[in-house]
Amino acid sequence: MRVYKLLFCIANNIDNIVAGLNSYVEDKDYKFQIEHITDYSELISYKNFDLFDCIIIQEFFNAEIPITIEYLCKFLSFQNLKIICIFDESKRTSYANELYKRGLYNCFFGEDATQLSVDSLINIMLNGRNPVDAKSYYDIKDEYENTIVSKSVLDELINISKLYKDDEELLIEEFSIIVEKLNDFEIRSLILQLPSKLIDSFLCIPRFYKEYQKVKETIANTEKSKKLISLDNVNKLELKLIPINSKNIGVVSLSQGAGASFFCMNFAKALSEFMKVSVIEMPLLKPYMYYYLGLNALCAEELVDFTSYAHLINENKALKNNHYIHSKNNDIYWIISDASKYQIDDWDFTKMMRLLYMPKPSSMNVVDLGDKLFDSSVSSIIEQFYMIIVIIDPMIPNVLNSFEYLEKIKNLEEEKAINIEYVVNKYSKGVNSNDLINFLDVKPFMYLPYINSKNIYKAVYDADIPYNNIEVRTELFPEFDKLLKRIVPKEIYGQKSNKNIFKKLKFKL
Repeated sequence: MRVYKLLFCIANNIDNIVAGLNSYVEDKDYKFQIEHITDYSELISYKNFDLFDCIIIQEFFNAEIPITIEYLCKFLSFQNLKIICIFDESKRTSYANELYKRGLYNCFFGEDATQLSVDSLINIMLNGRNPVDAKSYYDIKDEYENTIVSKSVLDELINISKLYKDDEELLIEEFSIIVEKLNDFEIRSLILQLPSKLIDSFLCIPRFYKEYQKVKETIANTEKSKKLISLDNVNKLELKLIPINSKNIGVVSLSQGAGASFFCMNFAKALSEFMKVSVIEMPLLKPYMYYYLGLNALCAEELVDFTSYAHLINENKALKNNHYIHSKNNDIYWIISDASKYQIDDWDFTKMMRLLYMPKPSSMNVVDLGDKLFDSSVSSIIEQFYMIIVIIDPMIPNVLNSFEYLEKIKNLEEEKAINIEYVVNKYSKGVNSNDLINFLDVKPFMYLPYINSKNIYKAVYDADIPYNNIEVRTELFPEFDKLLKRIVPKEIYGQKSNKNIFKKLKFKL
């Protein structure tokens, strides 16, 4: 039975609402799990919004600090979360247009929410409004129709996509010339008019990519949004859902050598048993995985076709699609730097975005950020990360030397509502977990055990991932499984259940 998780952020008692909802679904093939927050301070310190299907919040949850549109936008980073805010009637005129533009399609004004039938309200909580319904509710008058980009501009863009399909530099230059006089909203309108097969060819262009992300975030993920939508009085174009790119999980070391790279490689292997995954190495870091996987020898003997995408992006060259796949781990794509090339030190957020979302068949990126969480190339696009995992080495001197850095991470978590989880690595009986938790003032999500160095060295000499060793796998899987259950879709996790994973390990348990 499908369980929908609802989070009510309402100052008043909601016992009647809960009883009514539970009564409604008694004969349905789904049920509700409802949590209720009554205090604003509890909301701003709350974590794990990604576990919910819908958040329902009232504007004056706190009389002194009312909920704003800007505040609601923080929840947009949770891709499957329906966001409902009940605003005062006085906000209808001033807020409607902005809510629609931001992709906050599911809000209400005044007592509108109470006037809905139970069926309609539940449908919005579970499925959300599509753009057409939102446009109607917010009374948006022909927003797209009034900003249709001329056919001549569309034709020019289609032509340059064909002429310069193998030359990104010229494509970017010609695109800039053609759309120089278009504003951001016109660019988004343009994206809706382009044939979907041409969208990918323009994703290398920073401005196009930025507006593409906004369009993608504002299109409701429902079947209704696939209907024909009139964009002018003559033509009707099919507005297709733009494919959701990979989710990004950033992995950060709290101190040098804490084990971000170790976590990335091994967790990616565990995750690859459920879906295709990419391991991405932050280009400003000193390359590590290139040698770890023995690519220096493999490339020297021309046994593999490896591409250092970071260097291509840094040099503004066309990207290729020959993603490197390790022979023993064929569901992992390695987007890492070539250690034999120059060290990259000129990197910005547009380059980072291209690296994160370059076309590839994986649905999850595990990104080794090392100690670069607050580099502008990452911090300015931090909302692109579904989750940040902080790896902690429990050795006391390392913890003490990293205390200031940890406080910055906590502030980031509070100020930008980023989903941050803490993982203790190299955990052993010698670590006093209570003292560690009290000192750090964080609650670790996982405790990865100390792995016998002989198994790590053997993996390195075999140019392999330690997780492929049955002893390492047996130790790491119980902790990894906590995260797998959170990020792997339930249907996929159910199909490839723990029984299959433990089959190889049963003699060890």
